[in-house]
Amino acid sequence: MLKFMRISLVSTWYLTTLLLVFIISLFRPFNTKNAHLFCQIGPRICRHWLGIKIIEKNLKNLTQAQPCVYIANHQNILDIIFLAAVFPQNSVVIGKKAVRWIPLFGWVFWLSGHLLVERKDFTKAMSTMGEAQEAIEKRGVSIWLFPEGTRSEGRGLLPFKKGAFHLAIDAQVPIVPIVASAYFGKLNLNKPNAGTVTVEALPPIETKGKTKDDVDDLLNQAHKLFENQLAAQTQV
Repeated sequence: MLKFMRISLVSTWYLTTLLLVFIISLFRPFNTKNAHLFCQIGPRICRHWLGIKIIEKNLKNLTQAQPCVYIANHQNILDIIFLAAVFPQNSVVIGKKAVRWIPLFGWVFWLSGHLLVERKDFTKAMSTMGEAQEAIEKRGVSIWLFPEGTRSEGRGLLPFKKGAFHLAIDAQVPIVPIVASAYFGKLNLNKPNAGTVTVEALPPIETKGKTKDDVDDLLNQAHKLFENQLAAQTQV
């Protein structure tokens, strides 16, 4: 019963927030402030209603090296609460093109200046990454990606795709890892205290002087950092 009440309350608030931000976005389309506004009035409130304690660590690392490429692990739809709450200003996400057609959410996503990629079309995908590099270099915008490319849904940390690492090297900007502790199957929304999730920003990984020949090493380095951090969070 408690779970049903919480989900109903959060869903209603999210729809209200999306509608409000959608209206505001119509007056300032493709402005990154739209995304930040949604993150501040949506996820930050909803997490308290869900009874989930979120421990945020080392968030100073989010702003030490901007613009940059943020990479985060992607577990479940609840990421929109845990990760969006720490979403930095002047940042955009690279998401699936199909997101645009989700009523309200997709429209706000698009009007917030986020980039949409057609993953099944290599040429179009490369074009989107070119847009991302241009946004970094000309507008000073940071880019947020989920290098696993899909939700892990309890399967542990999945292999990383190379897009984020190519982008960071091409733009010669740091990579900032953001690690959310493994929560899939560990939260119980029927309990007053539903559980705890830790979100930690790790120190930036420099890419200056690196070339495409370094992509694989950079990817492996980042993946190992995530593995180690997730293991450390589990032991706490």
